[in-house]
Amino acid sequence: SRIESSMLNGSGDVKVEGPYSGAVYAQNLKGSQKDTAGNAIDSQWVPVDMAAVPALISEDFGGGKFKAQDALGNYANPDKIATPDNLKFSETLRTLFIGEDSNTHVNNFLWAYNVDTKVLSRLLSCPAGAESTGLQAVDEINGFTYITSNFQHAGDWELTNDSSGTVTGGLHAKVYAALDPLVKANYKNKHGASVGYVTGMPVA
Repeated sequence: SRIESSMLNGSGDVKVEGPYSGAVYAQNLKGSQKDTAGNAIDSQWVPVDMAAVPALISEDFGGGKFKAQDALGNYANPDKIATPDNLKFSETLRTLFIGEDSNTHVNNFLWAYNVDTKVLSRLLSCPAGAESTGLQAVDEINGFTYITSNFQHAGDWELTNDSSGTVTGGLHAKVYAALDPLVKANYKNKHGASVGYVTGMPVA
């Protein structure tokens, strides 16, 4: 998710630092821990610390929230994750799949991060304005491995307008005029979506 609000001030029991466009965190889990009242916790899976995964930290252009944009309008580096929203880990593939719901990437992406090689790979790009959702990793069905991936609300533009309605800025300002008619034509006047899967991976 984005790093903002209660994540920064600790009001929700979490206080972190990081780029506005977010990060994916990893926790170390241990046993023999106690709760705040000093009672033993009967689990070997108690989080004891948390840190962002280096390869899974976003990069805001200009060093902060909405500070600068690239030629397409991205506020965050499109070669890194931004606003990770859906996570699914495949133990057999040793891969964390990450779907975005971002207000700093013009297109939201689905990523794959191999926890052993530390390599981050972009698997697909959603239409501009759409959220990557419906994420699932199915390790084996009849000899095949599948990653399900959907998108919703294509053309949900992030724009600012003046009093006359003219677009003056925002995430999608640079692509809106060209893409809005295409999204309407291809996705039922912005009421359509797609449900599908990615295959071709090694069988888990």
